[in-house]
Amino acid sequence: PALPFPVPVPGIRITASADGGPTYSGTTSSYIDLVEPQDDSDLEDNLKNNLKNLFPNLPKVSLPGSKDYVPMQDLFTSPAVSFAYERGWRQGFKAAGFPGVEKEYEMVRDFFAEAEEKKVVVDMSCGSGLFTRRLALGGNGYERLLACDYSDSMLVESRSRYVQAEYNARRKNPDSPDPPVIDLIRLDVANLPFRTGSVDCMNAAAAMHCWPRLDEGLAEIHRSLKPGGLFFASTFLSRYFKRVGARSSNDISKQSFQMFESAESVKEIICNAGFQESDVEVTLLEPACLIIKAKKGTDMDLVEDLDMGEEETAPETTSETASETSSPVDVEVVTATVVETEETGETKEVDDWEVEI
Repeated sequence: PALPFPVPVPGIRITASADGGPTYSGTTSSYIDLVEPQDDSDLEDNLKNNLKNLFPNLPKVSLPGSKDYVPMQDLFTSPAVSFAYERGWRQGFKAAGFPGVEKEYEMVRDFFAEAEEKKVVVDMSCGSGLFTRRLALGGNGYERLLACDYSDSMLVESRSRYVQAEYNARRKNPDSPDPPVIDLIRLDVANLPFRTGSVDCMNAAAAMHCWPRLDEGLAEIHRSLKPGGLFFASTFLSRYFKRVGARSSNDISKQSFQMFESAESVKEIICNAGFQESDVEVTLLEPACLIIKAKKGTDMDLVEDLDMGEEETAPETTSETASETSSPVDVEVVTATVVETEETGETKEVDDWEVEI
C-alpha cells in the first residue's frame, strides 16, 4: 500500500537477462533500467544489492561539454531540471499554445476511449509523471500502465510523485477502483523492448522534439502498437524554440531540440514511420503547439490499401522479383527471466518474457 510520504519504499529487485546476454536490473519501488546493463560484479555483491533494494538508483547525469552529451536528450537527466519540471517549467508551455495539463489529459483520455482495447497503455517520455498519474488514477479501466523515460532523475521524481498521488487518492475515496499495474522503465524510444503489436495506446506528451533518433523512435512506436492501436503526442513548432533562443545545428547531436517547421512536415514524418495518411491528424494550436493523433492500421486496412494500389497500377512481376519481395524477415526471439530476490538472499524465477529483436 502507498504510504504518506513521497519517497519510494523498499521493493523487490528484478533482474532480466537474455540467453547469456547482458543483465538488466531495477526494483519495483523505483524503476527498471533497460538502457545500461548491470555489472556482473554488482550482481554477486549481496551487500550492494541489499542497499539497492533500500534506496532508489542514483540518477546518471550527463553534463554539457562532455564527449557524449546530446542536448535534447541529456538536458533532462539533470536532477535540477526534474525538480523544476512541475514547479514552473511545464507551466511555461502555455506561451506556445499548449492547452494546460488537465485539458491535454482530457484530450488523451477521450482519444484513448476510442480504442478497441485499452489493456496496455504506455506513457512514453513520461518525465515527472504528470500524465502517468492521471492515466493511472483516472478510473480509465486500463490493466497495465508503463511509464517510460530515458532520464533516471525523471523516473525517480515520477515514482515519488505517483506514490504520494495514489496515497492521497485512496484517502479521498477509499472505494475508488484499483489503479492498473504500473511499471517505470528506463529505455531508449528508438530501441523499445516491447513485443510487436503488444501496446493498445501510447502517449508522448511534449516529447518528440527531445528524441535525437526521431525516425527510429516513431517506427518503433508503430511496430509496438497493436493493429488499431492509438498514438497521441504533443510537441512544439520550431518558431517557439527560435523565439526562446534554442540552438539549431546541422548536427543533430548539437541541436537543442528537433525543429519542426509545420504541421504538414510532422504529418509526413509520422506517415513515414508506417502510419497511413488517412489515420493521422495533426492540429496546430496557435502559436506553436502541435497535437498529433494517429491510429495504426489493421490488417484489413492494409489489404484494402494494397487492393486499391493494384487497381491503379499492376506492374508485371518476374519470379526473381517475387522471391525477393516475399522473403521473410528474420526475427530473433529471446527469453528474459525475471528473478525475485528475497530478504534471505535466495532467488526464484517468477516469469519469462519473450522479446523480439
